[in-house]
Amino acid sequence: MFLTEPLISSRQIRTFYPTIWAAHSDENMQSRYADFYKEIVARTARLVAEWQCVGWCHGECVSAIRLVCF
Repeated sequence: MFLTEPLISSRQIRTFYPTIWAAHSDENMQSRYADFYKEIVARTARLVAEWQCVGWCHGECVSAIRLVCF
């Protein structure tokens, strides 16, 4: 699964994840997006785990209340 808005996604990666941006050439966009997706999944999992460590657990963890750039 890859992001469908390359312009917006590229801006997000370049601005908030400069190490991912620098690690890939412009010809290797698929790999760049894959690493971006992996990083988002890892950060989201870490955030939810931290919420649960302090006893906060919610039935929904929807993307509307989270930002890609946390």
